Parts: sequence; structure tokens; C-alpha cells
Amino acid sequence: DLDLKVLDDLTCESIEGYMWSGTRASHAVERGKVAFAMTVMHGKLCRVGWSTAGASLNLGQDDQSFGYGGTAKKSNNNTFTDYGETYTIGDTITALIDFDANVVSYCKNGRWLGEAFRIPDWLRNVPMYPHILTKNCRVRMFFGEGDRTKFPQLPDGFNWLADVPKKKATPWAGGAKVEGQASVNRTEAP
Repeated sequence: DLDLKVLDDLTCESIEGYMWSGTRASHAVERGKVAFAMTVMHGKLCRVGWSTAGASLNLGQDDQSFGYGGTAKKSNNNTFTDYGETYTIGDTITALIDFDANVVSYCKNGRWLGEAFRIPDWLRNVPMYPHILTKNCRVRMFFGEGDRTKFPQLPDGFNWLADVPKKKATPWAGGAKVEGQASVNRTEAP
């Protein structure tokens, strides 16, 4: 998106404009119980979640993406519903996807907020990418690489994206990485 700045492989901001700006990670997953986290560094207008390669970068506004925003709303298919609680600067939100149960859920600062979405059967086994959407906000992503002591422990059975043995990197117009660390990628998917 035009307003989004990728400051390094794990930090994004859109603090100079008034547009929503989205991006998804370079690696997707399609099985198991997987997580990534986002820490809000500036502002609070952001959403975090999961999407397919074909989803819009406007997280939660189509039927192929699932988001949770700082205003305590979950969103899918442009439907916004109360969920969890607000979050702001310093909060860490962990996005969890459970392909065994076809469920998306979230944690705030390590506390599970409950089930947010049931993934529809037609999206079963479709690769899902970590995804963020920001507006006047800076966030830092965590996929499991590096010092984990700064991040809350995951719920039982979940693994960080970095620990998934065979990460599914599904190439798309942005050129997903096949090896190495996960990172953000700001190119629109086809």
C-alpha cells in the first residue's frame, strides 16, 4: 500500500497518512497449530490476523481474511463484531490459527481471548498468511525467531511460525521467500 513503510524485516508503519495500509508475511501455513505476534509501538489503529494469497490487503473486509482490531472488533467479509478488548501501545497480540479445528483465535499479552472465527470448509487446507492492517500506527512482528523471553508463552500445542518444520511458501506476485526467516511483504497479491 502507498502509505505503508517497511522499516526492517519485522517493523512496519503508516504514521504519516490517514489511509489504511495492509501487508501480509512472506510465508503461509496450511496445517497444524501456528502463531505469530504483533506488538503495537505507536498509535492503536491496526488489525492483525490471517488471510489467503487471494485476499485483499484490507484485512477482514473480504471472505478470505480474518482480523482483530485495536478497537475490540473482529472482522471478516466486512462484518465487524465485538470481540476481546481494546489494545494500544505496548500491547502484544498473538494471532493463532488451528487447522485441526479450523479456528482463528487471539491472545492479548499472553491471555487467550477465546475463539474469534470458524474457518469455513471451503477454505480448509488453503494456505493462510500472517497479515496486518495499520492506520497511523507502527507495529513490530514476531514469528518466533530470536529472543522469545520478551513474548508471552503460546497456548498448549501451538508453535511459532518459525518452528513449523516445513513452512509453505506459496509464491504470488510479491515473491514469497522459500527459505530463511519470515518477513513482511507489501506487494498486493493477484
